[in-house]
Amino acid sequence: MPLRIVAVGGFLGYSFGNTIGISVVSGGAVRYRIYSAFGLNAFEVASVSAFVALAFGFGITVIGLGALAIHPYALEGIVPFAPATIRVWAGLGAVALVALLGWLSLTGATLRIRKAEISAPSPGILVGQLVFTLIDTAMAALTLHVLLPQGAPDFLTFLAIFSAAAMAGVLSHVAGGVGVFESVVIAAMPAGVPLEQVAAALLLYRIIYYLVPFALALGVVALNEGRLAGGLAARLLGEVPEPLKPIMKSAVCRQRPWANLR
Repeated sequence: MPLRIVAVGGFLGYSFGNTIGISVVSGGAVRYRIYSAFGLNAFEVASVSAFVALAFGFGITVIGLGALAIHPYALEGIVPFAPATIRVWAGLGAVALVALLGWLSLTGATLRIRKAEISAPSPGILVGQLVFTLIDTAMAALTLHVLLPQGAPDFLTFLAIFSAAAMAGVLSHVAGGVGVFESVVIAAMPAGVPLEQVAAALLLYRIIYYLVPFALALGVVALNEGRLAGGLAARLLGEVPEPLKPIMKSAVCRQRPWANLR
């Protein structure tokens, strides 16, 4: 599909999925409304959503384990293990996971978990996805790190804390990991760091990373629904450009859910 279509679907899907939670379902529903207008069926869109979720899950796990192997003291106050033990097991876990993914990718084998089958992408896509996830996670962690008060851990150490908190939030299936993510970050802060300032930084991070994109996504959907409906909105804003009409028609409900009940 054209890059602009993927960009719209990715932005709206991530905005809804990150904020609402269970991104495979919530973000997948938004992606389906967009990508189905360009020929993808429900199974293909589900595959895209599953790939996005698995790529993020595997990527942030590799990053988190690797960061803990380098900085095992990051979770010293949370995990009841000695830093040396954390370093060994985190390093082994990161190596094992990368080796498994690399083997699946190079051999084309399929990982079977009960009735589910997981096939790794080609080596080029796999490496590219891991690098992209590293950049994405590092930028998100940096957004929060610059908001933290003095006395907070250095960035590389904080990256391990951030990755662990993000993994805990994802596993909890709470919308946006609210509460779970914050608890891990606060618990991992060194003694003497003002917790009220850490809480304020976490609130600002939520606004920047979750609420602002979510509000923009809602605005995009509402704005273009008004343009598609015609009337005052169409006269003020102009008609939707012809190449974008399929996107906008698929991003909004084209039929009222109660219409068939009459």
